Amino acid sequence: MSAYHRRRGCSDLLLPCRHPSSSTNSETLLVCLQAWECIYGLTIPYQQHTSRSLYDISSPSFDPLPNQTYLTFLNSPKFLSAIGSPINFTDLPPPLPALRDDPLVAIKELLSQGVRIALLSGDRDYLCNWYSGQSTSLSIAGSFSRYNAFHTTGYAPLLTNKTYTGGSTRQLSNLSFTRVYDAGHFPSHSQPETTFEIFSRIILGSSISTGEKVNLASFATKGTPEADKTGPELLATNVPNARCYIRKVADTCDDESVRAVLRGEGVVINGVWYNSAGDWQLPGQRSDGEAAGEEAAPTSTIMTGIFTTSLSAAKPTSSSGGSSACDNPARGLLMVSVLAGLLLL
Repeated sequence: MSAYHRRRGCSDLLLPCRHPSSSTNSETLLVCLQAWECIYGLTIPYQQHTSRSLYDISSPSFDPLPNQTYLTFLNSPKFLSAIGSPINFTDLPPPLPALRDDPLVAIKELLSQGVRIALLSGDRDYLCNWYSGQSTSLSIAGSFSRYNAFHTTGYAPLLTNKTYTGGSTRQLSNLSFTRVYDAGHFPSHSQPETTFEIFSRIILGSSISTGEKVNLASFATKGTPEADKTGPELLATNVPNARCYIRKVADTCDDESVRAVLRGEGVVINGVWYNSAGDWQLPGQRSDGEAAGEEAAPTSTIMTGIFTTSLSAAKPTSSSGGSSACDNPARGLLMVSVLAGLLLL
């Protein structure tokens, strides 16, 4: 944080990049590029001194999860033709234009209009860690007199279902922040049930902690001042082998694989780069779980609507159990946590 806020640090570089009077001339773009390089540089010491992922500190650096095969599907000629797209799908926008927008400005404007704002962060995420997500929520609340009490509002257990506590939630009226337990950069992947419950409760306008019907005009959670759950050392189990996705080389391929790709070596099968065709296996032949969710059989049941768990009789429980087990540093620009939902009353 000292590197971010020091004189001529990342924060100072962002100011002229985002100033309303700034044009898109080469001088402004250079400042934005310097800001992006500064922000990216903050992750380098972590990457140099650990073999853990920026997105999930319990997983190896080149974490194969979540699965990236959707990139191949979304760029298939059949799909692009079906939606009439003249361009291909890119997972992330170019970093420089994204730097010029301050998401907090838009979020504060929506909150002022009565939109429900829910921020959530996985507590295994390094890049957009939950401490910064918490700070962001306090920054948003500090801009409104009606949310002055947000920083003293207690954290309540987030009751995912009757047997599992999925996180800690601080909520005051339409603004909330949730620390999702045992989740990485993509809580909806790490903890799908918990994330779905949060999303459903936002839609229904209920307590994010319990799912109970409340009067949001005056509602506030009660509990501890800190979301300070502790646990054993975070070590992911049954992690699939790393996979080098050709459409996301920088994030999924190790240095040797990148060099091989640049030399034109190897083969690409279903969007994944392999040293040779012999390294590829049918999903049913894999024993390390790397095919999980990749070749799921279609179902004939069409489900619509919002499905939630009734928790009226639920009590906080030990979080030892659970549901199922910034992509680009520029995305973690202001260390903003994942925005779960913005839904009109």
